[in-house]
Amino acid sequence: MTIAQTRMPLPGTLLALLLLAVGCGASDTSQAPSRSTSSSPDTAAATGPSKAAALVCSYEAAEDIEGALGVSTTEPPKAVWSDHVNSCSYRYPSGTIRLSVEDLPDASAVTASFSAAQAAERASPLPGMGEQAFSVADGSVFVRKDLTVLHVDVSALPARLGTRTRSQVARTVATTVLICWKEQ
Repeated sequence: MTIAQTRMPLPGTLLALLLLAVGCGASDTSQAPSRSTSSSPDTAAATGPSKAAALVCSYEAAEDIEGALGVSTTEPPKAVWSDHVNSCSYRYPSGTIRLSVEDLPDASAVTASFSAAQAAERASPLPGMGEQAFSVADGSVFVRKDLTVLHVDVSALPARLGTRTRSQVARTVATTVLICWKEQ
């Protein structure tokens, strides 16, 4: 085999490995509101999002997502907490990614929410991502993890953001968030 025939890893692969090594470990989520996993939905609504839900709209996550995608936002994301969902928009010159995390009180509520989202869309399973994940026709991704459902909505992006397709963007962002959650 010649050097010309040797396949080099994609820059995204190298970046993903770097994120695994560095990730959100340097992030400070101590200021993020927290809730007990045993709290009721009414208590969670009163106290705000879990640390996991708050993290997706944090400065640290925004930095990690920017590093993973290689594209800067036009403004920092602003979190909105409503009806047990923390969400924010990552705005780029050519479009928007909307991240939302639904905080749920127990595993049966997570199953019901995830299954409802999956039934409403033409879903393609994404093995190995979170506890369960799927993508939909527009490239958006849903991930079930612990007592949350993450939705990376890329429907408002053009076909490509930087060098990645919408589906590649959604998977990269979801993976970045999962890495940050693991390091919390």
